[in-house]
Amino acid sequence: MTLTGLGTPLLDIPTVAQPWIGFSDPLRQPESASRDFSNRFSGRTFLVYQPGYVLPASSIPPTPPTPSHKPVPKAYQFALRADVGLSSHLDLQGIWGQTAMRNGRIGLAWLGVKYYLQSDHKHFAFRLAIQPPFSESSISGVDIGGYTETKYRNMFSTEFAMGFRYQRMGLSDEPLVNPETGHRMQHALLRRSGKSIHASRTYRFAFDPAASNLFISLKASAGNMDILPIEVRNYESPSPKPIKEQGGLMSLEIGLSLLRPAWQFSPYFRIPIRQTGAAHDAIRLGANLQLR
Repeated sequence: MTLTGLGTPLLDIPTVAQPWIGFSDPLRQPESASRDFSNRFSGRTFLVYQPGYVLPASSIPPTPPTPSHKPVPKAYQFALRADVGLSSHLDLQGIWGQTAMRNGRIGLAWLGVKYYLQSDHKHFAFRLAIQPPFSESSISGVDIGGYTETKYRNMFSTEFAMGFRYQRMGLSDEPLVNPETGHRMQHALLRRSGKSIHASRTYRFAFDPAASNLFISLKASAGNMDILPIEVRNYESPSPKPIKEQGGLMSLEIGLSLLRPAWQFSPYFRIPIRQTGAAHDAIRLGANLQLR
């Protein structure tokens, strides 16, 4: 992503898949509207692998022009989630993973509660999650999600999920370098805030008495990111202006859920089928393991 101002390149940040639009986040994994563990406690691990790929340059053109494609290296994402049943209708959830500052630290990323309802063959759930301030004092966020699940007699079920997220990513210290001379141009503290909505539709086809299933999920996400300079020290260029990036992403996810009384294992792969604006993604390989 490149910030520009008054016709002069001010800031060139390596472009990566935007964390505010996408589905690798543990809160974006396939989620049941019914409680999927019988004891008071459940533990899960999430692992996602992203092969390296070539990414088109940002929709905000740099001046002078730069190469039209940028490489994105292969990457891994790992997270843990714990669910504690507080009552027959209420769970407490904690998710540990890379903090929102993306500085390599592992900490408590989200803390949430999930409420369940059931009516005949339909299940409903509502989840509210927040980013705890004691994890990163300059970061705040809230994630709201609703889930429905319908089970049919022929070992077939459907799920629908929809949610909204707001995040303020805090301050990041960005060194600014002139791409022509290699000299520092200025130094800036940037504040990022983002809003996104997401939705998914999942179809599950069971193939054994334990309800192990093949699932196919269509997912969509859209959002915007505001980047606001807070403090700037100029050396040879004007100060950058606030910018807004926005985009959308639609992906298809296919996988297996192998269910047993004490565990559940779900390998899957995900491919993007539609991308707009600042959203970019590639094929992802992942697996979720639950001990219950």
